[in-house]
Amino acid sequence: MADALIFDPSEFEVLETFDFEEEIQKPEETRFFTLDAQLTDFFEKTLPKGKVTKHEIKELKQLKDRFKTAYEGLIVATDSDYIINTAKKSIHLPWINPVYAGFDYKEFSYDKEWRPIFENRRTVNYYPRLIGALPRPYISTEPGRLLTQNDTLVNEEGKKPIIGLGNYLMTKTILKDDWYYETISVEVPNTADELKTIGFYLGERPELPRPLMEHPFLKSNQPSFVKTDVSLLDSFPSITAIMEHAIPVTTDPYATMKLLKLYDVRMSQIPWAAWKERFPPVERQDVPMPILELKFRRDSPDTPSEILTKVYSDWYPGFDSRLWLTQQVDGGYFVSRLLLSEASSAGSLAVSAFSEVPTASFPESKPEICMNLTTNFDSFLSSGIYRTVGKGGQCIPVSTIMQEKVTVAYKGRIAWKESTKHDILVEYQKLLKNFQIPLIAEVPKYEKYEHLPKSERHADVLAIQADPNREPEDKAEALERIVRDLTLENRKYYDVPGQFVMCLHTIEILRGALEDKFKFYADWTVSVDGKRVCHFCGEEINGDTFNAVKEYDEDGHLVMDYSALETAISTDNVVNSLAELKKLFNPDNAGESLLFTIMTFLQVLPDEKQLMPILQLIRKLSAGLKARAAASKAIAKEKQELVEGSLGIAGAVVLLQTHNPFLIPKRSVGNRPLNTAGYPRDSDDPEECFVLSSILVLLRKTFESFPGSYRGSVATILREVLKKSKDLRDQSLQWIKFFAEQNKSVFENARERYEVPEEEASKNSLVLPIESVDDPVYLPGEALEEEKHMDCRTNKLSSSWSTKRLPNVSQTELSLQSRIDPSPNSQRVSPSNNVISSEHVPDGDIRRRVALGIPSGFPVLTEFAKTADGAAFVTITTRLLSFLPNIPVKQLKALQAHMVRIDILESDSMIRDIAKGYFFELMNIVKASPPLTRAVNDALKTDLTLRMILLSKDAAEKEDFELRAKERNTLKASLRSMNDSEREITQRLLELGLADFIITNVDRERFVQELNFKEPELEEAVVDMDRPEEGYNVERDYVENGDQPIADDGTQLQVDYGDYGDRAVRDYNDYTTNEYYLEDNL
Repeated sequence: MADALIFDPSEFEVLETFDFEEEIQKPEETRFFTLDAQLTDFFEKTLPKGKVTKHEIKELKQLKDRFKTAYEGLIVATDSDYIINTAKKSIHLPWINPVYAGFDYKEFSYDKEWRPIFENRRTVNYYPRLIGALPRPYISTEPGRLLTQNDTLVNEEGKKPIIGLGNYLMTKTILKDDWYYETISVEVPNTADELKTIGFYLGERPELPRPLMEHPFLKSNQPSFVKTDVSLLDSFPSITAIMEHAIPVTTDPYATMKLLKLYDVRMSQIPWAAWKERFPPVERQDVPMPILELKFRRDSPDTPSEILTKVYSDWYPGFDSRLWLTQQVDGGYFVSRLLLSEASSAGSLAVSAFSEVPTASFPESKPEICMNLTTNFDSFLSSGIYRTVGKGGQCIPVSTIMQEKVTVAYKGRIAWKESTKHDILVEYQKLLKNFQIPLIAEVPKYEKYEHLPKSERHADVLAIQADPNREPEDKAEALERIVRDLTLENRKYYDVPGQFVMCLHTIEILRGALEDKFKFYADWTVSVDGKRVCHFCGEEINGDTFNAVKEYDEDGHLVMDYSALETAISTDNVVNSLAELKKLFNPDNAGESLLFTIMTFLQVLPDEKQLMPILQLIRKLSAGLKARAAASKAIAKEKQELVEGSLGIAGAVVLLQTHNPFLIPKRSVGNRPLNTAGYPRDSDDPEECFVLSSILVLLRKTFESFPGSYRGSVATILREVLKKSKDLRDQSLQWIKFFAEQNKSVFENARERYEVPEEEASKNSLVLPIESVDDPVYLPGEALEEEKHMDCRTNKLSSSWSTKRLPNVSQTELSLQSRIDPSPNSQRVSPSNNVISSEHVPDGDIRRRVALGIPSGFPVLTEFAKTADGAAFVTITTRLLSFLPNIPVKQLKALQAHMVRIDILESDSMIRDIAKGYFFELMNIVKASPPLTRAVNDALKTDLTLRMILLSKDAAEKEDFELRAKERNTLKASLRSMNDSEREITQRLLELGLADFIITNVDRERFVQELNFKEPELEEAVVDMDRPEEGYNVERDYVENGDQPIADDGTQLQVDYGDYGDRAVRDYNDYTTNEYYLEDNL
């Protein structure tokens, strides 16, 4: 009997659960791979076995990416197969233009759409907003296909082109895991023009061999419009259709290159069937081709001839023969002698019979004996011709003279002999040897040293570092394997014999220690000559210290210099450069000051290196002169300054004649340029020192034009120049001679460089008109011209008739105001004649007021009172009364009434004394009140009216002269900044009065501000701390006549008790208070 086993889950307990998966894979031949799976499988199977380096993994990844790019771009998957996509992705041909549909122009608001972008506020995503704000000026009004790319659109007739823009392309950077990046272009949506196309306009093309009427692009070559809503890529004919209908049959495919390019077809895209049909092969012809022999160029060695190397110095290979010949003593003149010695190679002429005729001698004779003409012609021939020889003469026969005419043709010719060829060369070689200097070249002897052995492991280290097929991690791992059994001393690895192998910083760099480069620099490197050098082994790591280090070659010449770029824009003009050069001059030395003044006059800018020796020589001579003057104490300061000034003039002469390059003065003496020639460079005669004369004339004319512009020692020297002193010229010539002796080499160099300027011959531009003079001979009865009447005017008596009524010669009255009547309520106002009565001032009052005088503390008014007249006193008193606020009203009205009622019929001296008295009275009232005193002092400095009243004629002329001089200098500087043509045109226009204003009112206002004119009297006086409050030589308690002493401010001095710090006359101090604006003073 069989029992049944029944499984009950409740009777069992699950102790542990196991999950497992079993993958059932198809064979690899039938397995289907996706693109990513195939690339991953390729990557895994191509990895080498064993240790794989980073470089190999990187190369495989790049290959994998290239496969993926090629697959996605070229291979197209279908339902049954994979095909390579060779179709075009875009077509752009110049003879095909899209035709736009109807459109309207869109208004663009500059204020609302564009200007808000540039507001001064923080804006996120600024660049996308800027792209979105770009104007899109078109709005299509007809249906069509939307424009997708940049193109030129036309109408249906191919005219009125417009430019349509597609979506804007932005660049996007993709950063990969290995820190490599890729830049791609991304379209910005909604940025294209809203234009629609309704077809294409086809331009004219070459004639089609077989037109295809079914296709609009191939049915005709004439311009036409094709209306379609399909893209150009879909409507353009295929390559097979183009080859069949547009390309002619030819055996030369390259003859159709222009047509293929016109339809954007490349030869590699042509199918083989179309190729065989359109380009049939040519029948083969076995014709032997001629064999061409290629002749390679062979350079013949550039060596001089053997005869030249025997005569001249030795030649060695690598030295150009022509250059070697020109560097000889005679510059290669021996070659011409060689050619002359070969003159007989083409044959020689026969020797003339008269080439060597002895010289005939004749006795002295006289003309009377020689010219014997008494007999026949034969005696005349035998007598000869008289020829003067010295003081006497000889009688030369005619036959001898005829023989001389024959020998003249051979005079100076050398007869060619057998030894002539040898003699020409030997004579010149003897002369050449006298000038040749034998060069004995000593061969340098070097000591021999044993080469230090190099470690093989060091060579391996260098090879690994230079391996391009290793990544830094691979190099570091390989180097660690090499040095793992070597000893490490002071962070350097050494081989067994003590040979250097590698420094530890190399491995640190390969491991990426330069990511924190500043920490690496602090631990490993030091800065040497702008380079980062290892502190332990001395190896250069990099050069990013950016120090300005000059570089030199093996001979010590500077080959590289570093300098920072200028951050400010500046113009290099003469004034700024001279101002920078001024720091080299000592202003306390009269010679240096005069030299700088001459340089300023001439507007020249010398080189600092060439200027310093002259300044040092002037300082040396001036120091010796000062030491001699201090020892003798008999040389006056003015004479010492004149001697130093002559040193400055001599320095200027040396600078103008020896500077390299020569300085060209921009100032002229009169209408001629400044002459820098003469002694000591161009002549040995001191009287021909033209440059000294020019400098003295220039100094004299400048000082005459600006007499008040110079102070100190320069003014002393210029006054001596103005006197045309001969002593100053003689002293200058002596120092010029001394300077020339001290700088002989410099003057010799300048003498070789100087070229005498050629004077251009003056051309006479005055051409007189040609006047024709007729023959003044007339025939009898000939009429010259028609007779004219002549009027003779003479004085004669005349009568006139007049009446008592005068004739009406006036013009009718012109009515300017019509229908304008006065108001009926208006009242006529008659002018009142207010007669101001004059008053008589008693003489006692005049004397009393004049005796008051001007109180102390007003030096400007004191000088004014010495020379002012009555009108001036009235004017300044009236001006002071107009702005003094704190003067009592009664005194103010009384003084104003007195000033108005001065009798003008009095004499000038009386009016002056009356007005002066009132002026003195007012000033004493002002002095008694400190607020009024301060108000007057402030007005004297700031009030323009008072300054004009107090300004003297000389001061005004001086100010006007300085302003005119500044204006003149500015005009010269403006003309000097122009080129020659602009300057000549401007001067012509100035002469004609047609030029623009070079000096404007704005410039004149700036001149006044720069002048900052200040009266010497307005400067603060030096305070004498020892002066008593009442002044010197004045009794404190009582004066001699018994009156009370009066202080400078007009108050009565109290008794001086002799206390320390007595302040009896002071209005206020630290212990008393002063109340302003008291009611009693109102």
